Amino acid sequence: MNKYFFSVLLIFTLLKINAQDPVSIVPETIDMETDFITAMQDVALEEYDDALSKFKKLKNKVKNDGIIDFEIAKIYLVKNEVEEAENYAKKAIAKDDTKSIYKLFLLDVLKEQSKYEEAAELMESMLSNQNFDRMNYFKTAGMYQRAKNIKKALAILDLLEEKTGYSRDVELQKANVLLRDKSYKKAIKILNKLLQKQGDNVDVLMKKAMAYRLLNNNKSAVETYKKILVLDPQNPVALSYIHTVEKFKQKEEDYLQNLIPMLKNPEIALDDKIKTLIPFVGKVSKNSPLTSQLISASEILLEQYPDDAKSNALHADILYNSGNIEESEAYYKRSLADSKKNFEIWRQLMTIYSYLEKWDELAELSENAIDYYPNQVIGYYNAGKAYINLGKVDKGLEYLDEALSYTGAKTKMHNEINLMQAHGYISAKKIKKAERILDKIDKDFKKNHPYYLELMGDIESENGVVEQAKKYWQQSLQLGNNTKRLLNKLKSN
Repeated sequence: MNKYFFSVLLIFTLLKINAQDPVSIVPETIDMETDFITAMQDVALEEYDDALSKFKKLKNKVKNDGIIDFEIAKIYLVKNEVEEAENYAKKAIAKDDTKSIYKLFLLDVLKEQSKYEEAAELMESMLSNQNFDRMNYFKTAGMYQRAKNIKKALAILDLLEEKTGYSRDVELQKANVLLRDKSYKKAIKILNKLLQKQGDNVDVLMKKAMAYRLLNNNKSAVETYKKILVLDPQNPVALSYIHTVEKFKQKEEDYLQNLIPMLKNPEIALDDKIKTLIPFVGKVSKNSPLTSQLISASEILLEQYPDDAKSNALHADILYNSGNIEESEAYYKRSLADSKKNFEIWRQLMTIYSYLEKWDELAELSENAIDYYPNQVIGYYNAGKAYINLGKVDKGLEYLDEALSYTGAKTKMHNEINLMQAHGYISAKKIKKAERILDKIDKDFKKNHPYYLELMGDIESENGVVEQAKKYWQQSLQLGNNTKRLLNKLKSN
């Protein structure tokens, strides 16, 4: 509301005092001036109802000037009575359509009500009364576009060209209007005409390429982007799109090789580079032909962004999936050092410490994870696991009890916590208690669970039934439990 400036000078406009001889000012005029000032004081004090009452009384005395209606309209807008604000703004304009401030106010009121067609018509009516300004034509066309009156939007832009002559910015705006109207072929026709008249231009070609993309015409889009690269060899959008399209034509290994120039381009954002590699990360394995290429690709990003959480996490994921688990640890740690916001990095690093049986590191990391993410059960679970394996069973069991409070009964995580509790009780030589916990775990869950089988072997070992213990441990190994811990048990028995 501040832009509709309250000025006491308007009083003189209202009463036309400046045109009178001071001697001829009559008491009635002085009373009107006083009433106006008093009403304005009420507005300043935000006593809007009192101000409205005074202005409406004053309105009956001033019938040929729109200033009172305008002040009333402003108060209604402050009171959020938008329809009344519109009504009085129109009355003000009807009495005096020479004041642009009345029309600008009405324009805001119409836009607030999403009356875009009426707002556009008002803007159009103002074009001839204003000093020439190209932007007013663009804004009017834009308002017709919001009203979904594409024909009128284009007509306004045509009117602008009648005044200024054929120009690239107007033609581009026409193309924008048509693109948003999904009239892609018409937009391309305008853009082609512009290219014929003024030669190749990156801005125009970019619009044309986008139109082809929206038409799902990848071939023409690529041809257009290639023209852009002649003018702007490092254009990131053109490079990225061409690489994406080429991906589907090439072997994955060739596609990754062709990504190298794009990955090295400093003008392309890190997020965009990572997005081109993400689809391949899940395909990485020890024997995958993509592995070495992806490692090389992620190393390029590490050279550019050595301390960035995302570049380090990407490299760590590739190493981890390729079986280089110990090497991946360092890059997950770098990622975590840069940003604590991605809990998946915490989770992955806890998994690595658990696999590598780095219990001191796991205890410290999981307790830090709890500080940052106190509602994440995996932090408490890993803290319990770490302390049990460090021989601090009571402390470990306390963390596991806390973990259970965050899980529902019979869930997978609940069963995993029960397994770790059983491990704790076995470590404390409380075999019967461990057996009771294992008995209550869901049968389908534990049927082929490698860790359950390992624990059953541990119980048999504690009970002196070594051969049966070995059978359980061997079954656990066959199901993928190749931890140092289990391998040592098999060697020593």
